Amino acid sequence: MCGEVAVKDAVVRSGEVGAGITLQSTDTETLYNGDASIKYVYSSDNASEVTIASDASTVVTVNYVAKAKITYTVNAVLANETVLGECASVSGYEGETLSVYWSKYVKFGDKWYVADAPFYQGEIIASGTKNVTYAESDIDYFIECENMNGVRTDRWVLETGENNSGYRKIRINNYYTTIYTATFEEGGVYSLALPYNNSNSTNHTYQVKIKNGNEYTTVAEWTISNGSNTYKLDNIVIPAGCALAISCDGISGNSNARMDYLTLKKITSVSATLANTYGTIASTYALDCANLPAGVTAYKVTEISNTEVTLTQVTEAVAAGTGLILKGTGGETYNIPVVATGTDISGTNKLKAAVTATEIAAEAAYILKANEFHKVTTASTVPAGKAYLLASDVPSSARDLNFAFDDGDATAISSVKSEVRDAESVYNLQGQRVEQPTKGLYIVNGKKVVIK
Repeated sequence: MCGEVAVKDAVVRSGEVGAGITLQSTDTETLYNGDASIKYVYSSDNASEVTIASDASTVVTVNYVAKAKITYTVNAVLANETVLGECASVSGYEGETLSVYWSKYVKFGDKWYVADAPFYQGEIIASGTKNVTYAESDIDYFIECENMNGVRTDRWVLETGENNSGYRKIRINNYYTTIYTATFEEGGVYSLALPYNNSNSTNHTYQVKIKNGNEYTTVAEWTISNGSNTYKLDNIVIPAGCALAISCDGISGNSNARMDYLTLKKITSVSATLANTYGTIASTYALDCANLPAGVTAYKVTEISNTEVTLTQVTEAVAAGTGLILKGTGGETYNIPVVATGTDISGTNKLKAAVTATEIAAEAAYILKANEFHKVTTASTVPAGKAYLLASDVPSSARDLNFAFDDGDATAISSVKSEVRDAESVYNLQGQRVEQPTKGLYIVNGKKVVIK
């Protein structure tokens, strides 16, 4: 429905004959029908000047243009065109330029989905529906910075364009510079990703904090001068009842320092694949060895002698950055549960953790390979997530190292080197002393050993 229509009583003006009539703002204000499905806008086609007739009063008809209400909807769909649901909509009236925004991440049911295109602004001039393709995401928490609890939204300015990463940003306009997530009812361990952009050469300092009531604890801080990137932080422990706070430049703020959406992924386990019966693990997270999956056992190295590496079973949660030996089935992958905190066992554990790739000098360490600890003979790199022994913790006179378990199970002893040299006493299972043992099962210094 459109066109010029009369929608209210005519305007009556009195005065001197020949005087001009000036309409008041109330004569030309926009009108709406009962359900606001149509609005009526003062028409520019009205006479530009009306004069009072000879009878000293004039009736003026003011024309309006009818504008129908329109709605534009964005639906989230999967690649197979299955509709997940509506993820954005905007309403307006004919003739208006409408802008609709949809989020990079949306949640339907208990699952998050991520768009295959960036967070986007589209200009729409007619009603209709647009489908945006999403795929299932592994994140557990998402929030746009514009919508974070505690933000003074009137102090946040939506940028008019997109940056080179394809997402839209908001900026802190020299005022309210700390943003908050909602309070987490259940605590957990999370990894964070936060896109940011700085548009000048001044250093800007960002901080990630845990907010507990009115108390704040800084867990990370980084500084950047200019450019766009995504800051990533693993191993954020958010206790139950606490929130996450992100700030930039403290209380001073800067309109050139910007942050976009925040995502969190809850870490419940880390995977470990054993190439053989034994393998090592070192994690940035605290590991719950009290609740290991069936078929895998965790050990620490408590002693190293000339002939043995003593393994002691670990049955408690251990702190992040702990080196462990896992025993399981070769070729199997195990999901080791993650917890917020664990016990520091470094005082009784000889294993060193390579949480990140670690360079070691020649002759400086022993690494586990094919169920055997080997001394590295050239400069090497211990891969991230593995554990190793320092050569300085191994007696210089050591000739071979066997796994010995201090749980009293003598039958569980396994060889970690390929031969036994200069052993004080080697016997076969019949109790006969053997001077030059070959492959097989023997009693070496009172313990059962498999010689390969």
